[in-house]
Amino acid sequence: MMFIPSKFVDRGEYVFYNYRFEEKFVARFKRGGKAAFIKFLKANFTPDEYFARREINGETPLGILKTKGYVSPMAKKAKKRLMAMMLESKPVRSYDESWVKINGK
Repeated sequence: MMFIPSKFVDRGEYVFYNYRFEEKFVARFKRGGKAAFIKFLKANFTPDEYFARREINGETPLGILKTKGYVSPMAKKAKKRLMAMMLESKPVRSYDESWVKINGK
């Protein structure tokens, strides 16, 4: 059985899922990424698998998704910025070249 979109309950930062006549905690989202998280969850997990790992193994929501390759939107943006900075960086001038430029010689 896969996750059913209509059974998700959005309560601001918190997302719950109506599972076996009980509302179960799915995850907390302080800084966004809710849609990407739920999309990946629906595509890669069953409710039985996800909630068993949460309750029996005590794993974190993000930790569970990472085991199947999830990368948060914030992590993707940070990686993209870092790569751009690395590609744009110019070689550092040596001390002598800086001195010559400053003193005009």
